[in-house]
Amino acid sequence: MPAVNLDDRYLIWQLVAVKRGYAVSWFDDAFLKGVRGSLSGVWPADVSCVLNLDRGYGNPVISDCLMNSGRHLLVSSRLKSFLAGAAGPDIEYWPIQIRDLGGHLLGEPYFFVHLPNPHRCLDPEATKERLVFTSDPGRPLCRISSFDPVMLVSWPLANALADEGFIGFRFMGLFDYGIQGELPPHIGRSKVEALNARLRVPKK
Repeated sequence: MPAVNLDDRYLIWQLVAVKRGYAVSWFDDAFLKGVRGSLSGVWPADVSCVLNLDRGYGNPVISDCLMNSGRHLLVSSRLKSFLAGAAGPDIEYWPIQIRDLGGHLLGEPYFFVHLPNPHRCLDPEATKERLVFTSDPGRPLCRISSFDPVMLVSWPLANALADEGFIGFRFMGLFDYGIQGELPPHIGRSKVEALNARLRVPKK
């Protein structure tokens, strides 16, 4: 099957650490192992995660998208509401209580963003170090079947997210995935960096 170039249609959503920001130090996601499809009937009634700061900053920040080792999409109520209206159908949002190391609630619930139907759009043989697509998923936000490390976000959705001033994530061009060391020239990289610069300036 011929390869499809999606460089100008999608970016990769990346979690990033935020200065003075909390990160997830504990989230028991064992109940997600082996689950395929919807989480209805699987999601426990009282899910929580523990947040921690690397240093004792004053006025710490809880970002809209929480850094976590499981690379889950854990988002604020504001970001959840935005995605529910802009990221398309076939996405589930499951509530999570966020707590500090002492077990105290840190604010309103966050949400686990679950995409129950990942798309089969990669060539498994060709995709060793680079992403080789065989079709366009056709969704603003999507995961790739059998390839959990990557979540795709369309350029229009990425631009809309930047306009809202959310923090806790950035974007990477598809053309940069898997490259080790110095990045080779690419016409799309400056566009991605300009987009990321907008994300670093919270909306007033």
